[in-house]
Amino acid sequence: MKWFACSINFNGEPTRITENQFVSLIHKKTSSIIRSHSQKIEQASFFIADSINTRPPEIYAQGDLVLIGDIRIDNRNELLMKYSLINEGEIRSDEILVLTLFNYYGEQFVVDILGEFSFIIWNSKRKCIYAARDQMGIKSLYWNQKGHNVWISSDIMFLRNTFSLDDLDMEYLKNFYITGICDSELTPYKDVKRVPSAHSISIDGNSTKRTHYWKILDNNKKIIYRDLSEYEEHFIDLLKKSVQYRLSLNTINSVMMSGGLDSTSVFAIAKQLGYSALPICGVFDELRGCDERRYINPILKKYNANAEFVLCDDNGTLSNFPNDYIWTEEPHVNALNFSLTSSLINRASISGSKNMLTGFAGDHVLGGSPAIIADLLKEYKWKQILQHAIPYARDTRGSVPGVICKFGILPQFKKGIYKSFISHSKSSEIKKAEQECSFTQMALLKQLSGITARLFSDREIGPLFGVDCKHPFLDRRLVEYLFNIPGHLCWSAGNTKVLLRKAMQNYLPEEVTLRENKTEHGALTHSGLRTAWRSLYPVISKGRVVTLGFITLDDWIKTINVWRQGHMIREDLWTLIVLELWLYKLELEIGKSIAS
Repeated sequence: MKWFACSINFNGEPTRITENQFVSLIHKKTSSIIRSHSQKIEQASFFIADSINTRPPEIYAQGDLVLIGDIRIDNRNELLMKYSLINEGEIRSDEILVLTLFNYYGEQFVVDILGEFSFIIWNSKRKCIYAARDQMGIKSLYWNQKGHNVWISSDIMFLRNTFSLDDLDMEYLKNFYITGICDSELTPYKDVKRVPSAHSISIDGNSTKRTHYWKILDNNKKIIYRDLSEYEEHFIDLLKKSVQYRLSLNTINSVMMSGGLDSTSVFAIAKQLGYSALPICGVFDELRGCDERRYINPILKKYNANAEFVLCDDNGTLSNFPNDYIWTEEPHVNALNFSLTSSLINRASISGSKNMLTGFAGDHVLGGSPAIIADLLKEYKWKQILQHAIPYARDTRGSVPGVICKFGILPQFKKGIYKSFISHSKSSEIKKAEQECSFTQMALLKQLSGITARLFSDREIGPLFGVDCKHPFLDRRLVEYLFNIPGHLCWSAGNTKVLLRKAMQNYLPEEVTLRENKTEHGALTHSGLRTAWRSLYPVISKGRVVTLGFITLDDWIKTINVWRQGHMIREDLWTLIVLELWLYKLELEIGKSIAS
């Protein structure tokens, strides 16, 4: 895990913190050994820290340029060839490669980088800043500007001296309530801005420019092969590369592995590549309905592997509240599962693993959508429509005309599921998508908006135990490929992840590849609530969310009392609970009520 920050004053000495102060902020997030480095160059101060590598992190300089950041480039050779840098001598690091490309070609090169990155480049001669974030938004980046002072950092905590925690941005909170997404420029605080995924910013003393340098819509190039085997071959090649990029040669690799198709595929690919990969598996003795050992054990047998089994009966939703419910600068939709997720990441750390792969986003990018019916309807392919609609109607206990109407006819008139496709999109993006995308592509765009949920495990839980969490299904090349293949390869007649199931047939047991349903964890949720209710109810019954205008206090009390009995009477309940508890933690942090 890397953290970094810089402070720049275009008119004189930067407002800066000391290296000790920088490191002390990090130690609030992690107990790992931190190696840090700081440097002042004229009007700029730089800080960087690392909890994974054994050598101190570097602040890189080349001529008038200075760079700090967190960068992993997966296509070094391609970049060297494309930009004619083969004869440039030894470019020993990804950071030096970025500096070299920026020095020669300006900011245009960033669209060609494949990997994960966020970084800051300061041009001391021209007095300007350039900062960028990777296309999938794996790495984070925030900034604040007041007059001639600019602060940019990997995490909001390093900006704490530049804004007030109680100066909340209500537009952000409203957007979070509606979408649960945190990838716009907005943050919970009025003075703090985010660099969104696939964006860069350029700042000088007079102006600020934000650039959306990559859009998946601009990579809409249909891929048509002769048969399914060619799609499988291309997919497996991309997935293997994605997994390999994220495996480490310097530490024990682990996989957060359930009995589901996504995480087991990551484990199997790692083993096929010849890497050791320790499965970390949550299991249940009392809550037998949540246990997945009947799927996990055949995989372990196939690869002659041992796993670390973590007994999770006592790790239900909010089960350890308030003891283990941590403060975070932003609310997170999956914060309620802290106890379960942290127990698995903690076990990885205890087992010596500092690098953990997950199956996160497999549902997002590979699940597909019945919107394929709308695409087929546009081409009047009634036979194929019925081949999808009849079994899907049977499995969902619906009617064939009802399925065709909902997923085929209504989207043609911008109704039905079409509304969910565009609910989080800007008007300019909607217009472009309508003109250029299929309905299944629009469904994928909607799914991709939810991938920011992983930030909680990546930036909050992982650091607590000194573990880097990585997600192979969020590889840019893999996502672009899935965006451009025919929709029926992911969803067909109600079957999801069709391509992944076919591609993994020789890598996984049939118990997993033929598995249709996910394990329900409702019992785990209710178990946690029963355990925590005595301490939880006095906190959430305050109804802090009422001050945001999303619900009345009477409705809130009625809702949480019904929730206690295991019933969901509002679709927005989980988001409201997340916001309520985040506001509670915020009050503790600032020492006063948010309503005052």
